[in-house]
Amino acid sequence: MIVRLMVVAVAAVVALCPIAVFADGMTPDQLLDMSLVSSYDLSHSGKMVTYTVSIPATVGEEGGYKTPLFLRDLDADKAVPFISGDVHIGSPKFSADDKYIAFTMSRGEKAKTQVWVIPVNGGEAQVVTDSKTGISSYAWSADGNSVFYTANESVSETEKKVKDEGYMPRYYEENLKSKNLYRTAFEFAAEPAEVDTLVTGMAIWQIAVDPAGKLLAFGASKKALIDQKYMFQDIFLLDLETGEFSEFANPPGNLGSFEFSPKGDKLAWTAARSKDDHAVSNGYVRTLPASRI
Repeated sequence: MIVRLMVVAVAAVVALCPIAVFADGMTPDQLLDMSLVSSYDLSHSGKMVTYTVSIPATVGEEGGYKTPLFLRDLDADKAVPFISGDVHIGSPKFSADDKYIAFTMSRGEKAKTQVWVIPVNGGEAQVVTDSKTGISSYAWSADGNSVFYTANESVSETEKKVKDEGYMPRYYEENLKSKNLYRTAFEFAAEPAEVDTLVTGMAIWQIAVDPAGKLLAFGASKKALIDQKYMFQDIFLLDLETGEFSEFANPPGNLGSFEFSPKGDKLAWTAARSKDDHAVSNGYVRTLPASRI
């Protein structure tokens, strides 16, 4: 059922943004002008799909590419621009009740990337997070009452003072900050809530929440370095009731993405077959321990 719905969602997005077929091939200008779907999410009811489209800037146009947000009603076979203009929307995700769409965006000069939420029936978007360093990844809670997100550890006041005075040295792969896991409550039309720090001291790159809301899986490495992200990322399980976590899987090489099964009794992920495999080429499924379900 899940696979069928995902295929329907992809087909709907592709139908909205068809790539023209040119009898004599494509010119470089046509290739550079091509708009592509960059991210999407299917509603839990299977009746809607939200997605972003990367639109390149034209010659002479100020600024770079734009990524507006769209919402498509699959029953009515109708799509509408949801957030447009000079925006850069990322990672749209429906809430558990399909009433809201969360997404990432930075609004304003020098603004950090935050999680925003907009009602499916329209209205103004509301910022949910207030991270000083900007969020990297996020996920709704199973009940839709909170948002989990990852963000870099903040710079200390001492470091800020030294930097402002011009004495801050430039580090190379030293003085690295951890990429922590946080949780904040969500209530629409309210200011960003207090933040709970769940996991620190690691570089957490991606997260997923099980359907029952008891567990959170996260992919993490020891240091926030790009090579560690690609080659040394392990999967951990966090018990959201006790706050305890442990390693669940240790892929031999490059880790792709992971997701809980609909019943929450299994975790599936993609990864390289071995350390010598540079690509995310295999799929894996593992049943969760009975104590975790």
